[in-house]
Amino acid sequence: MPPDSLQRSHDWESFKKLVKIVALIALGVILIAWLYKPILLGVVTATIIAYIADPIVDRICARSPMSRKRTVGLLIVITVLLLSVLGILIIPFIYEETLHIIRMIPSAIVYLESMLKPVASRLAESQVIPEEALAAGLRRLTALPDYLNENPVQHLVMQSRFAIELLFNIAMIPAFCYILLAEFNRITTLLRKVVPGELQPLGYTFITRVNLMLRAVVKGQFIVAFCLSILYMFGFTVIGVPSGIAIGALAGICRIVPYLDVVVGFLLCTIVILTAGSGLAIFIAAIIVIAIVQSIDGLIVTPRIIGDRAGLHPIAVIVSVYAFGAQFGLLGVLLAVPVVAATVVILKLSWPYLTQSYFFRNID
Repeated sequence: MPPDSLQRSHDWESFKKLVKIVALIALGVILIAWLYKPILLGVVTATIIAYIADPIVDRICARSPMSRKRTVGLLIVITVLLLSVLGILIIPFIYEETLHIIRMIPSAIVYLESMLKPVASRLAESQVIPEEALAAGLRRLTALPDYLNENPVQHLVMQSRFAIELLFNIAMIPAFCYILLAEFNRITTLLRKVVPGELQPLGYTFITRVNLMLRAVVKGQFIVAFCLSILYMFGFTVIGVPSGIAIGALAGICRIVPYLDVVVGFLLCTIVILTAGSGLAIFIAAIIVIAIVQSIDGLIVTPRIIGDRAGLHPIAVIVSVYAFGAQFGLLGVLLAVPVVAATVVILKLSWPYLTQSYFFRNID
């Protein structure tokens, strides 16, 4: 391609104008997010759900004799009713099993402490680790059962203010989903009007590529997590791990962060097996189940569902989730992967335009 046509296809001035418009929109979104911070978790969750569900809703609305608003409202009512019935049947069981695991932790720590004391004595004698550090570590380990026994639900689940905010956000998710899905086309039209006509082809290119990446990553991560939850629950139940359904569900959900399902599944299995005295055979079987599920995930589930469209290294995902989670809590965990995925695509698409800027063209 001749240099002048390359410059026309990657026009720096048009790109600069688009960046300014996007920056203004982003600034407005950040300001609104700051003003409505208490309901931000519900809005973000509803946005993710609406984003994933929109193609399905479009197909249903195209065949429905009712208006889009009525169709979306009916779909949300049916979904809420189904989830409520499912929650009444399953959530109490998983909740009780989770509490059972939490109550097992002190016993597992006592057992672990009895195993570590001889090792700690040998390390203290050999001076590999300072004796004061070992003593402090054992004191913290010994104090943990008393801390958990005071009120495991209060300490490990939630405090009252956080509980109220969380319940309100959960209750508002269907309403936010309705607004986003019912007005999705109107919202996209409004955003299109914000961008000047001569910049719309460029904006459309960026939005299309980012949209493809986000659909692959966001939808794919949730589907993979669901599939692995089923596999873990089935595997742990078959081999007889105590509270296997709850452990499998929790481990599968944690798959949203790569390899966190392995850590959570292994730790929870270790706790319940040590406490219940199930024996070495079940412990080895649990490790085999985790290995088999990981093999199925790596060979079948992730390649079929996400493929190589994500383009994100697992370490980048882990670091991003940790960093976003440390800064923004649960909201950061939800947004980490989509934000990083979108950023990667935007940087890749922006590079040819950046090379046409004044700085790059006069670098020599």
